[in-house]
Amino acid sequence: MGGDPAKIFVQIVFGEFAESEKIGFTLSGKASGGEPEFNLTLLEAAYRVLREAKRPLSCQEIVNRAARKKLHRSSGATPQNSLNAVLARDIKANGEKSRFAKVGRGLFIAR
Repeated sequence: MGGDPAKIFVQIVFGEFAESEKIGFTLSGKASGGEPEFNLTLLEAAYRVLREAKRPLSCQEIVNRAARKKLHRSSGATPQNSLNAVLARDIKANGEKSRFAKVGRGLFIAR
C-alpha cells in the first residue's frame, strides 16, 4: 500500500467510504468550495441558517438546512430536540442579548 499516509489512514479507519468522492470531504477537512464542512456547533449553525432565512423557522427546518449546507452534522436521534433545548437555554441565559428569539411555539429567529 503506497501513497499518502493520511489517505491510507482514513481508508483503513473508514473503509470503502473513505474516498472523498463518495462522502464529499477532503483530508484537509474543507469542502471543495473552500468552506469547512460540518465544523460548526449546533448553535452557530442555527444562527447562520436563521440569518440567511430571514424568517422564523422550526428546529426541524433549521437542522435540515444546516445538514444540507454541511454546517453541522448531528449524531443524535433527535437533533431538533437538542437544538430546541440549546436555543431555549441561550435565550434564558442571555435574555435580550441573545442572538435568538422565540416567536412562536417551536419557531425561532435570529436577531
